[in-house]
Formats: sequence, structure tokens, C-alpha cells
Amino acid sequence: MKTKTVCMLTICFFMLSCAKKVDEADGKEIYVKKTSKECKLNDLYSDFDILTLKTGDEGVFRGINKLMIHDGCYYILDKTGKRRVLVFDADGKYKHSIGNAGKGKGEYVNIEDFTIDKENRRVVILAYPSTVYVYNLDGSFVQSKKIEKNTMLWNIASYANGFICSTNHMTYTEGKHAFLFYFFDKDFGFTDKQIPVLPRQMQIPPLVSNVFNETDGGEYIYFDVYDSSVYTINTDGRISVSKKKLVLDNYMPYEKFANTSEFMSEQSKYDYFFRAVYADGQLHSYFASKNRLYGMVTDLKSNSVEAFRYVDWMPDLLYQKDGVIYSSVSVRQVMENRELFGQNQIDSIRNQSNDLILKFRCKARD
Repeated sequence: MKTKTVCMLTICFFMLSCAKKVDEADGKEIYVKKTSKECKLNDLYSDFDILTLKTGDEGVFRGINKLMIHDGCYYILDKTGKRRVLVFDADGKYKHSIGNAGKGKGEYVNIEDFTIDKENRRVVILAYPSTVYVYNLDGSFVQSKKIEKNTMLWNIASYANGFICSTNHMTYTEGKHAFLFYFFDKDFGFTDKQIPVLPRQMQIPPLVSNVFNETDGGEYIYFDVYDSSVYTINTDGRISVSKKKLVLDNYMPYEKFANTSEFMSEQSKYDYFFRAVYADGQLHSYFASKNRLYGMVTDLKSNSVEAFRYVDWMPDLLYQKDGVIYSSVSVRQVMENRELFGQNQIDSIRNQSNDLILKFRCKARD
């Protein structure tokens, strides 16, 4: 499916940035320059593979809002359909679901995010308002707990000694409750908060599928589209957060993100990021600039970046594990881009209605 105008992307799409090699002496700012070099999907990635999800009646879902892999199983968040986490085995066969919308014990009104606590073998669902629901891996309910009374938390990630939650700047705009990151121990006791939020409360969602990307070293990469910044969160020992800003000449002011109607009406005037994933030591992202799309690969250690016009269809960037990037993809997208796939893969998806999982690897950069 060829990329349409950026106006069609709006809120539901995420962004990736494009740049040339430039860095500041302190390593905190990376200046982005757009180039005329054109790039397609298979210029960046290879080894495309499809996983068909065999759902049955119980496993049907509306969309894949987040994906995680644990013990060979796929955990999929469906926020708008079933409003639960669905679990599929390594072959894509539906196993069971975790969580349920409702008003009974272990049920919630909505679902915002989830994470897998590998150390304690449990799934933690984050629901509004700032409440966690804890389940065993088989879906049995354990407990629920409101972890913040004064702050709106929208995303959650697990690490060896606790949990990180983010407000995504979509919370109170001043005072002692106005921070971007909140940290909790394994019993969900508050331990720390870092990085003050922006002066305006954001109204547009973060525009990336998974705001917390875990690195091979156990750190987390958080991509802040409102401030065009990348935060590295070190959870080994004392928590520390470092920031690098991706500087574009005409980046959308955060005040525009804070007003939905202004964002919708003026997005063609500015640059803004909308998709990102961290894989193989690099941040892969996209950004829009005056109805054009750009792709960017950034090495956060050397601050080197490669920029190009992106002229192909864009899969989602949901998750990465062991160098493999995972995306959701429709049957139509696969059929329209069949040159990327083998005939056996094409034949296997003809009768599917749900979205599929697309896997691919990063190509080595010159």
C-alpha cells in the first residue's frame, strides 16, 4: 500500500525521524536535516515473515495496540475491541485472554496498557485511573491496587526491581504531581519520580505504539514526540534518566499537541514524529514534514543519523526482541506487497480477517 499524504496519518499513526550526521559536543542535541535520498521498506529491512493468528470465536480482536513476547507466547493488547490482553502460542494459536472489562472483581472499565513482570511471572494491566490489575500468566486474577491518587498514568513497563509508569505529559501541568516518569517497587510502592512535564497538558496521544522500548542492556528508551526527545532510563541500581533532543528546523510547538483542533488543522505546516522503535542499538523512526514522509535511523551512542525521503508503505513498529521487529499488518497490505513474501506465506493468509503479525530484521547500514 503506497503512502498517502501525511494528513491521512493524523492521530492514529506514529512517527520516525530523519537526519544527517551532526551532534553537539555534550551529546544532548542531534540536529536533523532532511535529504532528497529516497528509501523503501526493503532498503531498511529484510527477512520478512508472517505469523497468522488462529483466533477461533474467543480470540477475535479489533486491533493490535501493543505486543509483547514471553516464553515463546505472543501477548496482544486490544484496547478498543475486547479490551483485554489475548495470548497466542508460538504457532499463532489462541490460548486464553487476560483481564476483562466490567465492574466485577478483577474487572476494569477500560484498559490503557500492560506489561509482563518476568521476575514474578505475572501480567500487570494498567487501567484508568492509575490503577494496576495483576494476573497470573494463565489469566487468573491476583489483586488490584490504585498506585497514584493525584497523577494520571497511561503506560507501564517492568524491570528487575520494579515498574516504570509514564504520564506522557497528559496529566496535571504544575506542582509536585507533574512529572513524566513515576517509579514503583515490585509491590507497587512509590519510589521516585523524574522529569517535570511540559507546561501544557497534552491532548494528542503519544503517537508511538510502545513508548517504553527495552534495550539488550536492560535500559529503557522512551521517545517523547511532544518534545522530540529520547530519554534513556537506566534501572540498574540507582535510577537515572538522560535526554537527547532530536532538533528539526520546523518542529511542531508543544502547544499544538495540547490542542486537538489546532493539531488537526495545522499538522501540514510543521514537522512531527509519529512512529518509533529501538532495535539493534538504533532508533528507527518516521516523521512528517509538510505532507511528506521521512525515515530516520539514529545511533544513540555515536549520535550519528541517516535521513531519507520515505516512499513506501509503513508497517506499525510495535515491539522488538533479539533483533526482530514486530508489526501488525493487514491481509490487504500483504497482498499489495507480495514481492516481499514467499508464495507459501501468501497462500497461508488468504482466508484471514484479523490483522497478522509481521516480523522482519534491520539491514546492516553502510
